[in-house]
Amino acid sequence: MPELLNRTADEMLAAMAAAFGTRWPNPWWAKGNSAYDDCAACVSYYLFGLNSLGNPFYTYVSQIQNWGRDRGLWHPGHAGLRRGDVLAFDWDGDGDPDHTEIVVSVSSGGSIVTSRGTNSNPGDDMRDRTRSAGYVLSYIRPPYPGTSAATDGDATPITEPEKPARSPFWKEDDMPYILSSGAGQTFITDGHPIGFDSSDEVMTTSASGVPTVAVSKRMHNAILTELGRKVGLPIIVNVTGDKTIYTLTGDRLIGLAAGASVQSLLNAGAAQITIDPRDRDHLLTK
Repeated sequence: MPELLNRTADEMLAAMAAAFGTRWPNPWWAKGNSAYDDCAACVSYYLFGLNSLGNPFYTYVSQIQNWGRDRGLWHPGHAGLRRGDVLAFDWDGDGDPDHTEIVVSVSSGGSIVTSRGTNSNPGDDMRDRTRSAGYVLSYIRPPYPGTSAATDGDATPITEPEKPARSPFWKEDDMPYILSSGAGQTFITDGHPIGFDSSDEVMTTSASGVPTVAVSKRMHNAILTELGRKVGLPIIVNVTGDKTIYTLTGDRLIGLAAGASVQSLLNAGAAQITIDPRDRDHLLTK
């Protein structure tokens, strides 16, 4: 089995940060196929380097977690996470690890900043992401030089987070897809909701191989609202029976004049949702 590279967690994360924006060919599998330059290969490279054949030691999330389990470094859940821990995410709650990243920082409110790299999806590259701790299935704490894997050290207690609303049909939230419901279609790419300009644009996007996920109108609105909060972008809100057009930024619902301000948001690709008057009144009282 491979051994850790001789560097601290800070040195490893600095090496990852130095590669931000990198796409295939990349340092973790430069000789490989871009379709297989996945998250586990990236994490394996920054933990262990490459084997004698120039390949990552591990290319499955479970392999990395098992490496830690065999050494007594494995922990279930997300309690006590700290910088440098290697996470296994379970997007759909089936108990199987779907994705892996390395912790950069942790907040007590249930969010984690992580560093990751994968080229298996269009537009992917090396970057930091903000995740919900509610999706962490398990983690390992590698024995970086100068630290003790057996103690919590500077671990941050995490308040049990709520999992954000998302389509139950999609496991990897970095994969682009078309969210479709009776409320319309929205393009979701890298966690950003983008409105379509026309039905022709929907068909063109679908024809390029981007899958469509069908959900209820309520689920469609919940997903877009959560993603809008997450990325800090306004969502255009139409209310049944109300001529006023609103924008939702965070939890704030703001009325707009139905003119250039709305059109500028549409031109910028803002997504739209339609809600009931009861939901509007609830948001306006916040």
